[in-house]
Amino acid sequence: MRALILVPLFAAATAHADVEPAREDIVDMRKGRMPSRVAALGWTEQGAFVVRETDCGYQDLSDQPNCQVTIYVAERGKTAAFQLFNGWWEIGCGRDGDPPPECWTITTEAASAFIKAERALMEKLGPLTAGTAAKRELPGGRLSVVRYEDQPADRRKAAIALVKGGRWKPLAIISSVETGSNTFLRNDPAIERVERSPDGESLAILTSSSFADSDFYWTSRTVTVLPMPR
Repeated sequence: MRALILVPLFAAATAHADVEPAREDIVDMRKGRMPSRVAALGWTEQGAFVVRETDCGYQDLSDQPNCQVTIYVAERGKTAAFQLFNGWWEIGCGRDGDPPPECWTITTEAASAFIKAERALMEKLGPLTAGTAAKRELPGGRLSVVRYEDQPADRRKAAIALVKGGRWKPLAIISSVETGSNTFLRNDPAIERVERSPDGESLAILTSSSFADSDFYWTSRTVTVLPMPR
């Protein structure tokens, strides 16, 4: 697990449309730029919301750099994560001074496998249609994240909820940890993006959560698709 410094950057898929995202990532990684970015790729014909994340950071204790690239395909009730790339480099690369040229090596074989994996997944997903950015204010209340103790289940939970007039209605659980566990949320999860599907029947919500335990801390993202709250 890694300590991550994430830039709150969320882009539409139209940025750099003439360059394959995998190739852009490879160039940035080979230059030691440690890219961190998230992009909404669109909605499938079956109603799934597709998000692409490039996540680079340094492991907590060893200071070893790592980059992962994942595409999330979120449908109502479930989200699949497809890891396209997971690269590790020498401890301390890029932290102090100018690292040697070989520090950020990505072999031709690894780069080709990354590019091919993304092409294959995108072909399988089929045509994607852009949705519409939505506000958090909805007729039933304001979209928020609520943390609470579920005493009957003996768990600490966080949920996407509609909040109105001091009352809240849970829509989806995004975190659930046993009460006695050393793992805990460092702060309230943040809603990074809300998007309405092209047909207006679904709502996609991207959240980020920062966790910690006795030895590590890390940040993760959750993509949730819900029926449009009424």
